Amino acid sequence: MIDPRWDRWILASVNTYLTEEIAKLSGITVYPEGLPDVDRHGAQEWVEIRLSGPDYTALLNDEWRARVDITLLVRCIINEEDAYRIRDYKGVISKILSGTIPLYEYGTDDTQQFGCLQLLGRIVTTDYQRSGVDKPMQESLIDCRGFVDLTGI
Repeated sequence: MIDPRWDRWILASVNTYLTEEIAKLSGITVYPEGLPDVDRHGAQEWVEIRLSGPDYTALLNDEWRARVDITLLVRCIINEEDAYRIRDYKGVISKILSGTIPLYEYGTDDTQQFGCLQLLGRIVTTDYQRSGVDKPMQESLIDCRGFVDLTGI
């Protein structure tokens, strides 16, 4: 059977890991999903994390594959001095997503690891350029899917 705590553990682990790693490696502000709305007025650069799932597929006996869709919105001002800054952010995020994401039992035992989310397939980026309120902005969406195989309770 599916452990009813897996949803919480998986989503909290992915949010925590991505928030910490993106901020550490790029210095950009990260807004994870599930936190209260944050006033972004005046913020010039940020990443938003949105997660869907997990969806479960039965494998053998009581083994399950959990799949999570990860979408990140990267937003920054178009800067004449560094027109490729958004590419730097996308590169850092792609590097992080290409590795594994450790999963912890957040809310039960925050130090107990129960698996690792692995990339499933491609990392897809879609670029947009749009006018901001005060300054022109660049936006990119980064989408990927991760999975972890788990044994039920």
